[in-house]
Amino acid sequence: MGRRLTGAPTYIAVDAQQIHELPNGHTCSNTGFSESIPKLVRLGGSGPSRQVGPTVASADVSLTSVDAKDWTLSEIQRMAAPLKVIHASDCSTAPSLEIPLNTNFAGTLSVGGVVVGGALSWTDLPLATGYQPAFNSASLTPQYALKDGLVFFRGGVQVSSGTMASGTSNSNNVFVTSLPSAISPGSSRSARMSISTYNSGSCVLVVSGSNGNIHIRGVSDNSPSVFLDGVVYATG
Repeated sequence: MGRRLTGAPTYIAVDAQQIHELPNGHTCSNTGFSESIPKLVRLGGSGPSRQVGPTVASADVSLTSVDAKDWTLSEIQRMAAPLKVIHASDCSTAPSLEIPLNTNFAGTLSVGGVVVGGALSWTDLPLATGYQPAFNSASLTPQYALKDGLVFFRGGVQVSSGTMASGTSNSNNVFVTSLPSAISPGSSRSARMSISTYNSGSCVLVVSGSNGNIHIRGVSDNSPSVFLDGVVYATG
């Protein structure tokens, strides 16, 4: 069933199978399902109605126990409509999904192939030829993690001897690696962060928004160890 209002979107309520978990020892009322059928129904002027689903997607709905004998309605709890699928004006592209309720992911959540949410999940940073973990130590392997739109780094990188030799084109601006597109700072900008080296003080880590390439600028010695701990930037 749908309803169209002048100057307003068209809302269509579609029945969907749902599982509602009531925790052990709960005190929710009207949950005696032996002689009833639980339904997610519309709210009318006086409470739950016998019509399934909301007419207006922004309206609350009611989880209701429906008596199988006389169709008596007993409300368990009312809430916002759990899901709303939003379509383009000509329905030519994939719709988006709006979830108005607080959401808990029991498993992992991946965005663009990168796990987000919960504890940080660290991934080794792939290094270009001529680079290795700082001091060639596995405990300092450079890694990145994504959480809530922020990219975190830890560990360090050591440039092999000769890679940044004075007089070469790479002496002050060296390519380190490329990041996956899912954690790029955005196509229209680059991220620049001050970092430190073991021998020569500070330098600048640059993450290109156009291709995810990482460069180190302003390093003066030939084989520096560069540390990434504390480096954080926002994705595009």
